[in-house]
Amino acid sequence: MADDSGADEDPSDILGQDDIDSLLQQVSSEASEPSADTASAAPSSSAAGDFSIEGAHVIDANGRRFSAEKQPLIEPYDFSNPSFLGETEMRRLRLLHEDFIKMLEARFTLFLGCDFSLNMTQLSTKNYDQAVQDVENPSHIALFRANNMPGVGFIEMNPNLALTIASSIIGGKGHAARMERYLTQIEVDLIEEFLIVLLEEWCGQWVTESEVEPQIIGHEIVASVMQICEHDAVMFSLAMDASIRGSNGKITICVPLIMIEDAIKQMKERQGYELQSNQQSVAPSWRNGYEKIPVKGLVELSMGQVSVQAAKDWKVGTVLPLEHDAMQSAILKLAGQALFTCEVGIENDHRAIKIHHKVEKEKDLWPTIQ
Repeated sequence: MADDSGADEDPSDILGQDDIDSLLQQVSSEASEPSADTASAAPSSSAAGDFSIEGAHVIDANGRRFSAEKQPLIEPYDFSNPSFLGETEMRRLRLLHEDFIKMLEARFTLFLGCDFSLNMTQLSTKNYDQAVQDVENPSHIALFRANNMPGVGFIEMNPNLALTIASSIIGGKGHAARMERYLTQIEVDLIEEFLIVLLEEWCGQWVTESEVEPQIIGHEIVASVMQICEHDAVMFSLAMDASIRGSNGKITICVPLIMIEDAIKQMKERQGYELQSNQQSVAPSWRNGYEKIPVKGLVELSMGQVSVQAAKDWKVGTVLPLEHDAMQSAILKLAGQALFTCEVGIENDHRAIKIHHKVEKEKDLWPTIQ
């Protein structure tokens, strides 16, 4: 006989959607509230953000503990936000962008007809999620791409700064705005001219096989809605502090690292080639004027190894023995540079030396002086 217990079930025992939502909300609120034991064991939020080595011992690379008077500078390292470029690449990029900022500053001053200052505040790599979180609110965001460069980047601008720039473009006084608000469509069109100038200078600094032309493909006001990269994609970010007519604000250029990866490789190859060319250009060469320069010759005789205790007993008049073959393996030096092995002897009643071989480790020197 079939089980009919389900048919006799009271309808009031069945949970409705409102009951389910209420239970989920209750569970969520309980999970978000830490227990008393957990709260007492966990550090406060203010203390968690501080970096301190109080009570810790700092050890150097040789295993020696630093004294309290010579404590080194210690900085926290965020393993969740590592540097994706080496120190050499970052140093080259920093120098490159310092020149870019100087050129951009001069061009904006001419473009806007007033003083425009720029200062680099940060040059770093980060993942895409962190880059989106760093975007201030409110902000004006412009999306752009460039031919021969893969990916899409974005420019973040402070709205107050953007409004002042837009006013300057149309010949206004360009005073700083007193309130933060999003840009209108007309102001967006005006500021796009400014951004094109910025992108032309930024793209022009990269040496590529063909000319790079930037193009703005859209504008946003909320960074979280952008879907231009994977959440863990590596981003290259340049943050600048801009100032015009009393208005200050941040301008940030943020692009996927793959967008400039080929340009960085070409930059490294070009600098390596220039370094090699410079080394070849300054290679030593013989000049006729060198022939009359007086130099001092010196013959060294080996006496082998001697203990420190024995050396302490040396005094005026002490006779020191030489190695058995010291006279046959002397070293001839010219201006302090070892050139030959030689033999010391007598020739025609005069003390003399006979050259045997060139010093092998100085073989690269001989093509220059012969």
